[in-house]
Amino acid sequence: MGIFRLMLLALSFNSFAADYTFEQISAIHPKFIQFTGLNNKTWSNHVLEWWYNPRNQPLTTEQSIEAISQATLAWQNISGITFVYRGITNQALSNQRDDKFVIGWLDSATFLSRFGDYSGYTHVWWFNDIVDGELSLNEADTAISSSVSELQGLVTHELGHALGLDHSDDPDSIMYTPYHSYAYQRILRTDDVNAARHLYPCSGCGDWFRIMNYAESAYADLFNSANQQTITLAPWVARFYPDSATYLGYNTNDSHFYILTQGIQPALPQQLPGTLAEYLDLAIQNGF
Repeated sequence: MGIFRLMLLALSFNSFAADYTFEQISAIHPKFIQFTGLNNKTWSNHVLEWWYNPRNQPLTTEQSIEAISQATLAWQNISGITFVYRGITNQALSNQRDDKFVIGWLDSATFLSRFGDYSGYTHVWWFNDIVDGELSLNEADTAISSSVSELQGLVTHELGHALGLDHSDDPDSIMYTPYHSYAYQRILRTDDVNAARHLYPCSGCGDWFRIMNYAESAYADLFNSANQQTITLAPWVARFYPDSATYLGYNTNDSHFYILTQGIQPALPQQLPGTLAEYLDLAIQNGF
């Protein structure tokens, strides 16, 4: 497959496009970096509406939308940003402001001529707020063009740019450059959470999400993240891991975690010891 690079290109209304320069470190935070010149601008009302253009897609529409949707949840569940999927569009990836944040695929020749040898490329346009963007995917990348999971990892990184983040100098961050694997980029780390919450504040939102991410890393045999399915049914938020037939759930009413392993005999969820705060400390200590 070769080494594919990911980049962010941001445009203002009054300047030419300029590539990111890694030496430009933000003084706001010692790790995460806002895009140079963006000055902490965010999407209006902290809502990012997006459309999907299926032209040139190597995966099915359903697969592509699922991967993108899972990537949006990675950021939405831990910060104050809200993503809204607006549907299918035939609006082209024009490399120009058009008042729709379109995600779609470009054929390899077009992608190469516009951006170079990358896997994904994100444009952001801003005025008083961020007002538009595009996320272009390179159909020549054999990893993202054949795997929903790999595509999810790439898009998660790129959406960080769309929110207003540049590359981080924290090696654990999914926004770090040189780049991590796509599998790694599916799960946000502490620096990514701090960055997103700086731009899109929330009070303790999604801490259960971070703890589940840690559990998947610490107990990978039981919680295989590659095949997990997220289920929301108030007051429960749960992840199901088909490889081990196991549910890991969080009850928003009593703020406790539960585990349920399917077997021959019907079973009830078993409450796990420890508080949300204790598990969160553990997750943060391990970089989540």
